[in-house]
Amino acid sequence: MTSVASAVKRRLQTTSIRDHAVRVRVTHPFHPLSGQELELVDYRHSWDLDRVFFRDPSQPGRVRTLAAAWTDLVVPDPFLVVAAGRCFCRADDLLQLAELVAALARRKV
Repeated sequence: MTSVASAVKRRLQTTSIRDHAVRVRVTHPFHPLSGQELELVDYRHSWDLDRVFFRDPSQPGRVRTLAAAWTDLVVPDPFLVVAAGRCFCRADDLLQLAELVAALARRKV
């Protein structure tokens, strides 16, 4: 479990969910729920990502999930904050892409 997941789990355990609902805000600019506050049900590592599980405000009783990085629970990547949309991707991302392209080029079809 990541340190962020551990901190959120502690927050959920020390907060009485029956008395005070823990809320998260969707911060991803292109997500349909961007800007909305949602009631947090759980936070865990699933589908290779840290994810938040929340009550769907439009469908009572339904629990949905989204990447924790798209909420205010996770501190934004400093590079992305400084780049402010001016950079398509990080250098590490480009290196990984180059390795993937090279590996695919070596494959025989």
